[in-house]
Amino acid sequence: MAETKQTKGITMMQVTPAYRAILFDLDGTLTNSGPGIMDSVRKTLAGMDKPALSESGLRKFIGPPLSTSFRTFCGMNEEETADAIRRYRLIYRGGNIFNASVYPGIPKLLTALRRAGAFLAVATSKPASMTKDVLNHFGLMPYFDFVSAADESERSRTKDTIILPAVKAAECSPAQAIMIGDTCFDAQGARLAGTSFIGVLYGFGSEAEMRKEGAEKFVRLPAELRPMLIDNG
Repeated sequence: MAETKQTKGITMMQVTPAYRAILFDLDGTLTNSGPGIMDSVRKTLAGMDKPALSESGLRKFIGPPLSTSFRTFCGMNEEETADAIRRYRLIYRGGNIFNASVYPGIPKLLTALRRAGAFLAVATSKPASMTKDVLNHFGLMPYFDFVSAADESERSRTKDTIILPAVKAAECSPAQAIMIGDTCFDAQGARLAGTSFIGVLYGFGSEAEMRKEGAEKFVRLPAELRPMLIDNG
């Protein structure tokens, strides 16, 4: 809700956040991490003598836990999946983790949200250590009040288990929070957690997949998020 105050006889509008807690996915929402992730998967499969994936197949690895992706998209068993994750991490940590970029307009959006008084959090299926390295490397960490990420096992689990700790940290109800992400996993997590959701179409998921999980609101650019997240009266 917008508020007003008097300053030297002039009425000034104070903007406020439309939600108490605003949660962002990382890969495909804050950062374009596609190049590093896809190259790491490509090299992992080559090292295991597994069939190569198409560009669209590689894009599916951006968002879900690795254990889910290697099993679902490559047909690996439990032992092979564990080996693939180990290989992937070595390659990704070897330099591809920073083979990414912050989407244009994200820093400006985050600055506006902080000034409006929103509680900002990252909610990602990426392991916590990698998440913090990426946020620090690209100068995004200072914008956030809380980071909720997967553990190092990267085991399969629905996104609500990552969203809810951030909501709890904000000391608000799920109804007062919103999740912003680019995949059906983000949309499903928001639905299961009871938060609102906005799907970003500049990432790596599809509108159709997110709609299947109940998503109704979408943006094509980070700048389009601001009027949906800040109440200007």
